[in-house]
Amino acid sequence: MYFWGKNDHGQLGLSVEGRVSTPTIVPINGRVIQVCCGNTHSMVLMGDGSLFTFGDNIEGQLGVGDTSKRYSPVKVSSLSGVDQIGCGYCHSLALVGNCLYAWGANGHGECGFESLEKVLLPRKVDLGFAKDKKLIQICGGNGFSVALLSDGSIYCWGHNDSGQLGVDTLSHSSTPFKIVTQKPAVQISCGGSFAACLFEDGSLNLWGEYKESLDVSQRIIQLSSGHYHILALVEDGSVYYWRRVDKAQENPGEKMEKLGECVEVLCGNCHSLAITKEGELFGWGYNGFGQLGTDNFDYDVPSPLHIPFEHNGISFMPFNNQNK
Repeated sequence: MYFWGKNDHGQLGLSVEGRVSTPTIVPINGRVIQVCCGNTHSMVLMGDGSLFTFGDNIEGQLGVGDTSKRYSPVKVSSLSGVDQIGCGYCHSLALVGNCLYAWGANGHGECGFESLEKVLLPRKVDLGFAKDKKLIQICGGNGFSVALLSDGSIYCWGHNDSGQLGVDTLSHSSTPFKIVTQKPAVQISCGGSFAACLFEDGSLNLWGEYKESLDVSQRIIQLSSGHYHILALVEDGSVYYWRRVDKAQENPGEKMEKLGECVEVLCGNCHSLAITKEGELFGWGYNGFGQLGTDNFDYDVPSPLHIPFEHNGISFMPFNNQNK
């Protein structure tokens, strides 16, 4: 497992403070199956169902019962048998079977609890909305959470100042709202103040701060959201991007040039990564903290750069990631 980028709160799991501009191994025993990053904290899910966290903990988002930051992985001892994880900006989510647990910041109800107080240990969320359906995917944004169920339905709760809960109100809610979609979804993704879903036919829908649809000529097979942008991987391996330049201007979805056929994409806060079918890693976007892994801190990298990596079989292993 390799991390790089900003490490002011220990979110890379490394003892060095500041910036790390090259992929650096984080020692952890066992097989990693999913990595998830919030604004300044990270979670790692192991093959045996155990969960490790590190980084900022001011809201209790590490789930270890206190608010002290950690610069190396610490085990969340109150959870076992975890199947999937998801990070919001300052809160955390975990699936154990068909049970959802949440902890960390809850000032807008993003953990799903009415008290709105920070939650220092994983707490089970009432899943009355799921009934006999299975939870397929969970993800978090800036103060809100989204869940995808086995029937393709989507539920959202938490912060709603930009309509990121997908309903005709801007009121925050700790109670999940069901998103009205014309067809079942197969994947969800959270940005800063917006969310997106992918349908089985390869089309994409957005709600929240960005309500436009990303229209491309091919079927989308994977999507990833950053704070202000979205990457869409289509079936021929091309990558399209959509971003908000400012509140009055968007780009409608442009093909990312200078990339070969890709098999996986990932958005950070303001940067992007892609893996080609040959197993090569490329990055572009903001690089002020070294998050492109190119051994420099060039602030703006508009075109994909090859990131030297000594290992084959690279995978991002995400469901959602933010700033690393």
